[in-house]
Amino acid sequence: MHIPNSLLGKELSEEQQQKLEKRETIYVAGMKDKKGEEFNAYIKVNDEKGKLDFYKWNPDKAQTKGAEVIPDNKSKTQVAVNSEGKSNEATKDVKEPLKKDQVNPTERQQTTKRNRSKSHSM
Repeated sequence: MHIPNSLLGKELSEEQQQKLEKRETIYVAGMKDKKGEEFNAYIKVNDEKGKLDFYKWNPDKAQTKGAEVIPDNKSKTQVAVNSEGKSNEATKDVKEPLKKDQVNPTERQQTTKRNRSKSHSM
């Protein structure tokens, strides 16, 4: 793909052109849209379409945004209790969050659970 000397009325520096040649993302300020209004954008070469793509945010950093985080299998109980509000019999009356990799309540948590259960039954 041919790298242009200017984009939408804005001259590209030698450095910007070289970065585009290397398929790096560049930031260009002061371009003009069809209405003649100035705008700034991140620009990246799209080899599949043979053109330049314009982005409001840096596409190299934006890729990780919104990526779904999948917890490790060892943390499934912790996630279910802490994040999803679920419970199992072992953690039913335990009010404090489980720690990383913790599947069952600690002895102290169990004691607190028993005390709460007794006070509710009276």
